[in-house]
Amino acid sequence: MAAGVEYDATPISTTYIGPGQTSIHLDIGYDAMVMNGDHAWVLIASNFGGNPSFVKFYSSESTQSLKPTISLNYTDVDNVLISPVSQTTDADTGV
Repeated sequence: MAAGVEYDATPISTTYIGPGQTSIHLDIGYDAMVMNGDHAWVLIASNFGGNPSFVKFYSSESTQSLKPTISLNYTDVDNVLISPVSQTTDADTGV
C-alpha cells in the first residue's frame, strides 16, 4: 500500500507497545467523523531501534481469554448551548 494513495499518510494516532504489554489503546476517531457511516482502519507497524520484534493479535475465534476486546467511547453532538457564555469548549471537556 502506498501512503497518500491507499491510505492517508498522516496517522490518526500512534502508540508504543512495550515488552510484555498485553493491552493497547488506539484513538481511531477523527474530526467530523459521523457515527452512522462505514469505517475501516489500517494498522501499520514501525520497528523502532532496528531490532526484530512482533505483536500478536488474536481473532474472535480464539479461546475466550485471548479474544480481542474493542471498547468504543463516542460523543454524537450536533450543538451545545453553554450558559454563561464560554469562549471555547469541546466534546471531551466538562463544562
